[in-house]
Amino acid sequence: MNNKLKPLTGVFKSDNKNYAFYLDNYCITFLDNTTDTHTNSTIKPIDEFAKGTTHNGHTIMIHIGKNEFHLVNTMKLNFSSYILSTSNTFDYDLSFYDGILFVGGTIKNLKSPRGIKINYDDDTKRSYIEHNDDSQEFSFKTSDYSCDVTIGSSTSEHHGKDSIAIKNDKVYFQMLFDKRQPTLSVYKHYNKVKEILSFLTYRQNVGFDEVYLMQRNTPIGTTKVAQVFIKNSDKLTEKDIFKNLKFDLLGSNMSNLMKMFYETQDKKKSYSLDIYPESDEMETIITNEMVRGVCSALECEIDFVKGVKSDEATKIKALKKQIQPIIDAHKKSDEKLLEKTYSLIETSMQHWSMAASDQIKSLYHIYEEEMNILNFSYHTYGDDEIDAFVKYRNHITHGAYRVMDGTIAFMTHLLAGLVYCCILARIGMPREQITKLCKDGRLLG
Repeated sequence: MNNKLKPLTGVFKSDNKNYAFYLDNYCITFLDNTTDTHTNSTIKPIDEFAKGTTHNGHTIMIHIGKNEFHLVNTMKLNFSSYILSTSNTFDYDLSFYDGILFVGGTIKNLKSPRGIKINYDDDTKRSYIEHNDDSQEFSFKTSDYSCDVTIGSSTSEHHGKDSIAIKNDKVYFQMLFDKRQPTLSVYKHYNKVKEILSFLTYRQNVGFDEVYLMQRNTPIGTTKVAQVFIKNSDKLTEKDIFKNLKFDLLGSNMSNLMKMFYETQDKKKSYSLDIYPESDEMETIITNEMVRGVCSALECEIDFVKGVKSDEATKIKALKKQIQPIIDAHKKSDEKLLEKTYSLIETSMQHWSMAASDQIKSLYHIYEEEMNILNFSYHTYGDDEIDAFVKYRNHITHGAYRVMDGTIAFMTHLLAGLVYCCILARIGMPREQITKLCKDGRLLG
Protein backbone atom coordinates (compact mmCIF):
# COMPACT_ATOMS: atom_id res chain seq x y z
CA MET A 1 0.00 0.00 0.00
CA ASN A 2 3.00 2.29 0.11
CA ASN A 3 2.83 2.87 -3.66
CA LYS A 4 6.53 3.72 -3.84
CA LEU A 5 6.83 2.78 -7.51
CA LYS A 6 4.24 5.18 -8.95
CA PRO A 7 5.16 8.87 -8.72
CA LEU A 8 2.29 11.18 -9.64
CA THR A 9 2.16 14.64 -11.18
CA GLY A 10 -0.76 17.01 -11.56
CA VAL A 11 -2.33 20.29 -10.51
CA PHE A 12 -3.99 21.72 -7.40
CA LYS A 13 -6.00 24.94 -7.60
CA SER A 14 -5.27 27.69 -5.11
CA ASP A 15 -7.03 31.09 -5.24
CA ASN A 16 -7.86 30.51 -8.92
CA LYS A 17 -4.23 29.75 -9.57
CA ASN A 18 -2.81 26.37 -10.58
CA TYR A 19 -0.02 24.79 -8.56
CA ALA A 20 1.71 21.84 -10.18
CA PHE A 21 2.73 19.00 -7.88
CA TYR A 22 5.00 15.98 -7.86
CA LEU A 23 4.08 13.17 -5.45
CA ASP A 24 6.44 10.31 -4.65
CA ASN A 25 6.25 7.96 -1.66
CA TYR A 26 3.94 10.25 0.36
CA CYS A 27 6.18 13.26 -0.21
CA ILE A 28 4.54 15.99 -2.31
CA THR A 29 6.32 18.94 -3.88
CA PHE A 30 4.20 21.94 -4.93
CA LEU A 31 5.70 23.90 -7.82
CA ASP A 32 4.85 27.54 -8.49
CA ASN A 33 4.85 28.30 -12.22
CA THR A 34 6.02 31.88 -11.66
CA THR A 35 9.32 33.39 -10.53
CA ASP A 36 7.65 35.71 -8.04
CA THR A 37 9.39 35.06 -4.71
CA HIS A 38 6.57 36.74 -2.78
CA THR A 39 3.81 34.43 -3.99
CA ASN A 40 1.54 33.27 -1.17
CA SER A 41 -1.60 31.28 -2.03
CA THR A 42 -4.21 29.44 -0.01
CA ILE A 43 -5.86 26.07 -0.54
CA LYS A 44 -9.21 25.88 1.24
CA PRO A 45 -10.16 22.35 2.32
CA ILE A 46 -13.47 20.78 1.35
CA ASP A 47 -14.48 18.36 4.09
CA GLU A 48 -10.83 18.49 5.26
CA PHE A 49 -9.46 17.44 1.84
CA ALA A 50 -7.53 19.37 -0.80
CA LYS A 51 -8.68 18.24 -4.23
CA GLY A 52 -6.53 18.16 -7.36
CA THR A 53 -6.21 16.45 -10.73
CA THR A 54 -3.36 14.32 -12.01
CA HIS A 55 -1.96 14.85 -15.51
CA ASN A 56 -3.63 11.64 -16.67
CA GLY A 57 -7.06 12.83 -15.50
CA HIS A 58 -7.52 11.13 -12.12
CA THR A 59 -8.91 13.00 -9.11
CA ILE A 60 -6.54 13.14 -6.14
CA MET A 61 -7.51 14.14 -2.59
CA ILE A 62 -5.06 14.87 0.21
CA HIS A 63 -6.18 15.19 3.81
CA ILE A 64 -5.04 18.57 5.15
CA GLY A 65 -7.44 19.05 8.07
CA LYS A 66 -9.92 21.81 8.81
CA ASN A 67 -7.58 24.77 8.46
CA GLU A 68 -6.62 26.51 5.25
CA PHE A 69 -3.35 25.38 3.70
CA HIS A 70 -0.89 28.11 2.71
CA LEU A 71 1.48 27.66 -0.21
CA VAL A 72 4.60 29.77 -0.50
CA ASN A 73 6.56 29.40 -3.75
CA THR A 74 7.88 25.86 -4.02
CA MET A 75 7.09 23.67 -1.01
CA LYS A 76 7.84 20.07 -0.10
CA LEU A 77 5.58 18.36 2.41
CA ASN A 78 5.13 14.84 3.80
CA PHE A 79 1.65 13.35 4.03
CA SER A 80 0.52 10.07 5.56
CA SER A 81 -2.33 9.38 3.14
CA TYR A 82 -4.11 10.35 -0.07
CA ILE A 83 -7.03 9.15 -2.17
CA LEU A 84 -6.88 8.58 -5.93
CA SER A 85 -9.88 7.95 -8.19
CA THR A 86 -9.78 4.67 -10.09
CA SER A 87 -11.20 6.19 -13.29
CA ASN A 88 -10.34 9.15 -15.48
CA THR A 89 -13.47 8.55 -17.58
CA PHE A 90 -16.26 8.84 -15.00
CA ASP A 91 -16.28 11.88 -12.72
CA TYR A 92 -17.26 10.20 -9.46
CA ASP A 93 -18.40 12.25 -6.47
CA LEU A 94 -15.71 11.31 -3.95
CA SER A 95 -17.33 13.11 -1.02
CA PHE A 96 -18.91 9.82 0.07
CA TYR A 97 -18.72 6.05 -0.29
CA ASP A 98 -21.02 3.08 0.29
CA GLY A 99 -18.39 0.47 1.04
CA ILE A 100 -14.71 -0.28 1.64
CA LEU A 101 -12.69 -3.11 0.13
CA PHE A 102 -9.54 -4.24 1.94
CA VAL A 103 -7.31 -6.52 -0.14
CA GLY A 104 -4.39 -8.75 0.83
CA GLY A 105 -1.78 -7.89 3.42
CA THR A 106 -2.48 -9.42 6.82
CA ILE A 107 -5.82 -10.75 5.55
CA LYS A 108 -3.77 -13.45 3.78
CA ASN A 109 -2.68 -14.67 7.24
CA LEU A 110 -6.31 -15.11 8.28
CA LYS A 111 -8.06 -16.47 5.19
CA SER A 112 -7.03 -19.38 2.97
CA PRO A 113 -8.28 -18.87 -0.62
CA ARG A 114 -10.51 -21.72 -1.76
CA GLY A 115 -12.16 -20.03 -4.73
CA ILE A 116 -11.56 -22.79 -7.28
CA LYS A 117 -12.08 -26.55 -7.32
CA ILE A 118 -10.15 -29.00 -9.45
CA ASN A 119 -12.33 -31.99 -10.32
CA TYR A 120 -11.75 -35.15 -12.33
CA ASP A 121 -14.26 -36.62 -14.80
CA ASP A 122 -14.04 -40.43 -14.84
CA ASP A 123 -15.84 -40.64 -18.19
CA THR A 124 -13.63 -38.24 -20.16
CA LYS A 125 -10.52 -38.91 -18.04
CA ARG A 126 -9.96 -35.15 -17.81
CA SER A 127 -9.54 -32.68 -15.02
CA TYR A 128 -11.55 -29.48 -15.02
CA ILE A 129 -11.73 -26.35 -12.90
CA GLU A 130 -14.89 -24.80 -11.50
CA HIS A 131 -15.62 -21.78 -9.31
CA ASN A 132 -16.16 -22.36 -5.59
CA ASP A 133 -17.83 -19.75 -3.37
CA ASP A 134 -15.54 -19.59 -0.34
CA SER A 135 -16.96 -16.37 1.03
CA GLN A 136 -17.93 -15.84 4.66
CA GLU A 137 -20.74 -13.33 5.24
CA PHE A 138 -22.09 -11.64 8.36
CA SER A 139 -23.45 -8.26 9.43
CA PHE A 140 -23.37 -6.00 12.46
CA LYS A 141 -25.17 -2.86 13.56
CA THR A 142 -24.14 0.33 15.31
CA SER A 143 -26.31 3.19 16.50
CA ASP A 144 -25.67 5.00 13.19
CA TYR A 145 -25.70 2.31 10.50
CA SER A 146 -25.66 -1.37 9.70
CA CYS A 147 -22.87 -3.06 7.76
CA ASP A 148 -22.69 -6.24 5.69
CA VAL A 149 -19.25 -7.86 5.69
CA THR A 150 -17.98 -10.37 3.13
CA ILE A 151 -14.63 -12.13 3.50
CA GLY A 152 -13.56 -14.11 0.45
CA SER A 153 -11.08 -14.61 -2.36
CA SER A 154 -11.01 -13.58 -6.03
CA THR A 155 -10.02 -15.59 -9.10
CA SER A 156 -8.16 -14.17 -12.09
CA GLU A 157 -6.96 -15.47 -15.46
CA HIS A 158 -3.49 -14.60 -16.71
CA HIS A 159 -2.31 -14.88 -20.33
CA GLY A 160 1.40 -14.65 -21.07
CA LYS A 161 3.61 -15.42 -24.01
CA ASP A 162 4.77 -18.61 -22.31
CA SER A 163 1.71 -19.75 -20.36
CA ILE A 164 -1.90 -19.31 -19.32
CA ALA A 165 -2.73 -19.46 -15.63
CA ILE A 166 -5.77 -19.25 -13.39
CA LYS A 167 -4.92 -17.78 -10.01
CA ASN A 168 -6.85 -17.70 -6.75
CA ASP A 169 -4.34 -15.84 -4.63
CA LYS A 170 -6.09 -12.62 -3.54
CA VAL A 171 -8.20 -12.44 -0.39
CA TYR A 172 -10.40 -9.53 0.60
CA PHE A 173 -12.45 -8.05 3.44
CA GLN A 174 -15.41 -6.05 2.12
CA MET A 175 -17.72 -3.76 4.11
CA LEU A 176 -20.98 -2.41 2.61
CA PHE A 177 -23.01 0.10 4.62
CA ASP A 178 -26.74 0.77 4.49
CA LYS A 179 -26.04 4.53 4.64
CA ARG A 180 -23.56 6.66 2.76
CA GLN A 181 -20.37 7.32 4.66
CA PRO A 182 -18.45 10.63 4.44
CA THR A 183 -15.03 10.15 2.90
CA LEU A 184 -13.26 11.35 6.03
CA SER A 185 -14.68 8.38 7.98
CA VAL A 186 -12.57 5.93 5.94
CA TYR A 187 -9.73 6.46 8.44
CA LYS A 188 -11.96 5.34 11.32
CA HIS A 189 -12.96 2.12 9.53
CA TYR A 190 -9.37 1.55 8.40
CA ASN A 191 -8.14 1.72 11.99
CA LYS A 192 -11.00 -0.40 13.34
CA VAL A 193 -10.31 -3.21 10.87
CA LYS A 194 -6.61 -3.00 11.73
CA GLU A 195 -7.49 -3.39 15.42
CA ILE A 196 -9.46 -6.52 14.56
CA LEU A 197 -6.54 -7.93 12.55
CA SER A 198 -4.21 -7.22 15.49
CA PHE A 199 -6.52 -9.14 17.80
CA LEU A 200 -6.69 -12.10 15.42
CA THR A 201 -2.91 -12.23 14.88
CA TYR A 202 -1.61 -10.99 18.26
CA ARG A 203 0.58 -8.48 16.43
CA GLN A 204 0.75 -4.69 16.04
CA ASN A 205 2.26 -4.59 12.53
CA VAL A 206 -0.80 -5.42 10.46
CA GLY A 207 -2.06 -3.82 7.26
CA PHE A 208 -3.27 -4.25 3.69
CA ASP A 209 -1.90 -4.39 0.16
CA GLU A 210 -4.75 -2.29 -1.24
CA VAL A 211 -7.76 -0.35 0.06
CA TYR A 212 -10.63 0.87 -2.13
CA LEU A 213 -13.73 3.02 -1.68
CA MET A 214 -16.85 1.61 -3.31
CA GLN A 215 -20.12 3.16 -4.49
CA ARG A 216 -23.48 1.73 -5.47
CA ASN A 217 -25.57 2.87 -8.43
CA THR A 218 -22.68 4.01 -10.62
CA PRO A 219 -22.92 3.68 -14.44
CA ILE A 220 -21.38 0.22 -14.02
CA GLY A 221 -23.18 -0.80 -10.81
CA THR A 222 -21.43 -1.28 -7.45
CA THR A 223 -17.76 -0.68 -8.13
CA LYS A 224 -14.46 0.62 -6.81
CA VAL A 225 -14.32 4.40 -7.33
CA ALA A 226 -11.10 5.32 -5.53
CA GLN A 227 -8.01 3.79 -4.00
CA VAL A 228 -6.89 4.88 -0.54
CA PHE A 229 -3.16 5.06 0.16
CA ILE A 230 -2.14 5.17 3.82
CA LYS A 231 1.46 5.00 4.95
CA ASN A 232 1.94 1.82 6.91
CA SER A 233 4.64 -0.38 8.36
CA ASP A 234 7.03 -1.48 5.61
CA LYS A 235 7.06 -5.00 7.01
CA LEU A 236 3.80 -6.65 7.99
CA THR A 237 3.57 -9.70 10.22
CA GLU A 238 4.28 -13.01 8.52
CA LYS A 239 2.97 -15.08 11.40
CA ASP A 240 1.95 -18.59 10.37
CA ILE A 241 -1.72 -18.76 9.41
CA PHE A 242 -2.06 -21.92 11.53
CA LYS A 243 -1.16 -19.95 14.65
CA ASN A 244 -3.72 -17.20 14.05
CA LEU A 245 -7.39 -16.90 14.89
CA LYS A 246 -8.61 -17.32 11.31
CA PHE A 247 -11.90 -15.75 10.27
CA ASP A 248 -13.56 -19.13 9.74
CA LEU A 249 -12.58 -20.29 13.24
CA LEU A 250 -14.64 -17.47 14.72
CA GLY A 251 -17.51 -18.12 12.29
CA SER A 252 -20.70 -16.38 13.39
CA ASN A 253 -18.85 -14.82 16.35
CA MET A 254 -17.17 -12.43 13.89
CA SER A 255 -20.33 -10.32 13.95
CA ASN A 256 -20.10 -9.82 17.72
CA LEU A 257 -16.37 -9.16 17.49
CA MET A 258 -16.95 -6.37 14.95
CA LYS A 259 -19.71 -4.96 17.12
CA MET A 260 -17.47 -4.98 20.18
CA PHE A 261 -14.77 -2.98 18.41
CA TYR A 262 -17.28 -0.54 16.94
CA GLU A 263 -19.49 0.00 20.01
CA THR A 264 -17.37 2.54 21.85
CA GLN A 265 -19.05 5.26 23.88
CA ASP A 266 -17.52 8.12 25.78
CA LYS A 267 -16.69 7.22 29.39
CA LYS A 268 -18.05 3.68 29.04
CA LYS A 269 -15.86 0.58 29.20
CA SER A 270 -15.48 -1.28 25.92
CA TYR A 271 -12.05 -2.88 25.57
CA SER A 272 -8.39 -2.22 26.29
CA LEU A 273 -5.91 -4.13 24.14
CA ASP A 274 -2.45 -2.60 24.38
CA ILE A 275 -1.07 -6.12 24.75
CA TYR A 276 0.39 -7.10 21.38
CA PRO A 277 4.05 -7.58 20.39
CA GLU A 278 5.22 -4.94 17.90
CA SER A 279 6.32 -7.52 15.33
CA ASP A 280 7.25 -11.16 14.81
CA GLU A 281 10.81 -10.38 15.88
CA MET A 282 9.54 -8.86 19.15
CA GLU A 283 7.27 -11.79 19.97
CA THR A 284 9.32 -12.98 22.93
CA ILE A 285 10.14 -9.50 24.25
CA ILE A 286 8.00 -8.38 27.21
CA THR A 287 8.09 -4.65 27.98
CA ASN A 288 6.76 -2.56 30.83
CA GLU A 289 4.16 -1.18 28.42
CA MET A 290 2.86 -4.71 27.85
CA VAL A 291 2.68 -5.32 31.62
CA ARG A 292 0.55 -2.19 32.01
CA GLY A 293 -1.51 -3.09 28.95
CA VAL A 294 -2.30 -6.64 30.08
CA CYS A 295 -3.25 -5.51 33.59
CA SER A 296 -5.50 -2.73 32.24
CA ALA A 297 -7.09 -5.17 29.78
CA LEU A 298 -7.95 -7.60 32.59
CA GLU A 299 -9.34 -4.82 34.78
CA CYS A 300 -11.56 -3.87 31.84
CA GLU A 301 -12.70 -7.44 31.13
CA ILE A 302 -13.64 -8.12 34.77
CA ASP A 303 -16.76 -5.98 34.34
CA PHE A 304 -17.95 -8.17 31.46
CA VAL A 305 -17.32 -11.61 33.01
CA LYS A 306 -19.99 -13.40 34.97
CA GLY A 307 -18.78 -15.25 38.03
CA VAL A 308 -16.14 -12.80 39.28
CA LYS A 309 -18.32 -11.99 42.24
CA SER A 310 -17.50 -12.91 45.82
CA ASP A 311 -18.61 -12.30 49.39
CA GLU A 312 -16.01 -9.54 49.51
CA ALA A 313 -17.60 -7.70 46.56
CA THR A 314 -21.07 -8.09 48.11
CA LYS A 315 -19.82 -6.61 51.40
CA ILE A 316 -18.24 -3.65 49.58
CA LYS A 317 -21.55 -2.96 47.82
CA ALA A 318 -23.38 -3.07 51.16
CA LEU A 319 -20.82 -0.71 52.71
CA LYS A 320 -21.41 1.85 49.96
CA LYS A 321 -25.15 1.80 50.74
CA GLN A 322 -24.46 2.33 54.44
CA ILE A 323 -22.13 5.28 53.84
CA GLN A 324 -24.24 7.18 51.29
CA PRO A 325 -26.91 8.31 53.82
CA ILE A 326 -24.15 9.60 56.12
CA ILE A 327 -22.77 11.73 53.25
CA ASP A 328 -26.28 12.99 52.39
CA ALA A 329 -26.86 13.98 56.00
CA HIS A 330 -23.49 15.73 56.19
CA LYS A 331 -24.44 17.87 53.18
CA LYS A 332 -27.33 19.31 55.20
CA SER A 333 -25.34 19.84 58.42
CA ASP A 334 -23.55 22.95 59.70
CA GLU A 335 -20.23 21.33 58.77
CA LYS A 336 -21.17 21.15 55.10
CA LEU A 337 -18.24 20.90 52.67
CA LEU A 338 -17.83 22.30 49.18
CA GLU A 339 -19.96 20.56 46.52
CA LYS A 340 -16.79 19.65 44.59
CA THR A 341 -15.49 17.83 47.66
CA TYR A 342 -18.64 15.72 47.92
CA SER A 343 -18.41 15.00 44.21
CA LEU A 344 -14.82 13.80 44.69
CA ILE A 345 -15.84 11.55 47.61
CA GLU A 346 -18.77 10.02 45.72
CA THR A 347 -16.67 9.47 42.60
CA SER A 348 -14.08 7.71 44.74
CA MET A 349 -16.79 5.48 46.22
CA GLN A 350 -17.91 4.40 42.76
CA HIS A 351 -14.46 2.87 42.27
CA TRP A 352 -14.41 0.97 45.55
CA SER A 353 -13.89 -2.67 44.72
CA MET A 354 -11.82 -5.74 45.49
CA ALA A 355 -8.09 -5.33 45.06
CA ALA A 356 -7.03 -5.72 41.42
CA SER A 357 -4.93 -8.77 42.24
CA ASP A 358 -7.91 -10.49 43.92
CA GLN A 359 -10.15 -9.79 40.94
CA ILE A 360 -7.56 -11.10 38.49
CA LYS A 361 -7.04 -14.21 40.62
CA SER A 362 -10.78 -14.87 40.57
CA LEU A 363 -10.76 -14.48 36.78
CA TYR A 364 -7.69 -16.71 36.48
CA HIS A 365 -9.37 -19.54 38.38
CA ILE A 366 -12.43 -19.38 36.11
CA TYR A 367 -10.14 -20.15 33.15
CA GLU A 368 -7.63 -22.28 35.05
CA GLU A 369 -7.89 -25.14 32.55
CA GLU A 370 -6.99 -22.84 29.66
CA MET A 371 -4.19 -21.22 31.65
CA ASN A 372 -2.64 -24.63 32.33
CA ILE A 373 -2.77 -25.41 28.61
CA LEU A 374 -1.08 -22.13 27.70
CA ASN A 375 1.57 -22.61 30.37
CA PHE A 376 4.37 -24.36 28.46
CA SER A 377 6.90 -23.96 31.30
CA TYR A 378 7.74 -26.43 34.05
CA HIS A 379 6.66 -23.98 36.74
CA THR A 380 3.14 -23.77 38.17
CA TYR A 381 1.77 -20.24 38.15
CA GLY A 382 -0.99 -19.08 40.44
CA ASP A 383 -2.05 -16.58 43.10
CA ASP A 384 1.43 -15.64 44.35
CA GLU A 385 2.65 -14.85 40.84
CA ILE A 386 -0.46 -12.75 40.15
CA ASP A 387 0.20 -10.75 43.34
CA ALA A 388 3.78 -10.16 42.17
CA PHE A 389 2.58 -9.17 38.69
CA VAL A 390 0.07 -6.58 39.98
CA LYS A 391 2.59 -5.21 42.50
CA TYR A 392 5.14 -4.80 39.69
CA ARG A 393 2.56 -2.99 37.55
CA ASN A 394 1.71 -0.62 40.42
CA HIS A 395 5.38 0.15 41.06
CA ILE A 396 6.29 1.02 37.45
CA THR A 397 3.04 2.98 37.01
CA HIS A 398 3.93 5.25 39.93
CA GLY A 399 7.50 5.87 38.84
CA ALA A 400 9.42 3.24 40.81
CA TYR A 401 12.36 1.56 39.10
CA ARG A 402 11.98 -2.20 38.81
CA VAL A 403 13.96 -4.87 36.99
CA MET A 404 11.66 -7.37 35.30
CA ASP A 405 12.38 -11.01 36.08
CA GLY A 406 11.29 -14.20 34.34
CA THR A 407 8.24 -14.66 36.54
CA ILE A 408 6.79 -11.24 35.69
CA ALA A 409 7.61 -11.69 31.99
CA PHE A 410 5.99 -15.11 31.70
CA MET A 411 3.01 -14.05 33.82
CA THR A 412 2.44 -11.13 31.42
CA HIS A 413 2.43 -13.54 28.48
CA LEU A 414 0.13 -15.99 30.26
CA LEU A 415 -2.34 -13.30 31.37
CA ALA A 416 -2.49 -11.98 27.80
CA GLY A 417 -3.99 -15.38 27.02
CA LEU A 418 -6.51 -14.81 29.81
CA VAL A 419 -7.54 -11.55 28.11
CA TYR A 420 -8.21 -13.52 24.91
CA CYS A 421 -10.29 -16.11 26.78
CA CYS A 422 -12.43 -13.34 28.30
CA ILE A 423 -13.02 -11.55 24.99
CA LEU A 424 -13.80 -14.74 23.07
CA ALA A 425 -16.35 -15.65 25.75
CA ARG A 426 -17.75 -12.11 25.63
CA ILE A 427 -18.47 -12.37 21.89
CA GLY A 428 -20.33 -15.64 22.43
CA MET A 429 -17.78 -18.37 21.72
CA PRO A 430 -18.56 -21.61 23.60
CA ARG A 431 -16.14 -22.55 26.38
CA GLU A 432 -15.18 -25.85 24.74
CA GLN A 433 -14.19 -24.01 21.55
CA ILE A 434 -12.02 -21.58 23.52
CA THR A 435 -10.31 -24.53 25.19
CA LYS A 436 -9.70 -26.16 21.80
CA LEU A 437 -8.15 -22.96 20.41
CA CYS A 438 -5.73 -23.01 23.36
CA LYS A 439 -4.83 -26.65 22.66
CA ASP A 440 -4.34 -25.93 18.95
CA GLY A 441 -1.91 -23.06 19.68
CA ARG A 442 -4.21 -20.40 18.17
CA LEU A 443 -3.98 -17.99 21.10
CA LEU A 444 -0.87 -15.84 21.41
CA GLY A 445 1.18 -18.03 19.01
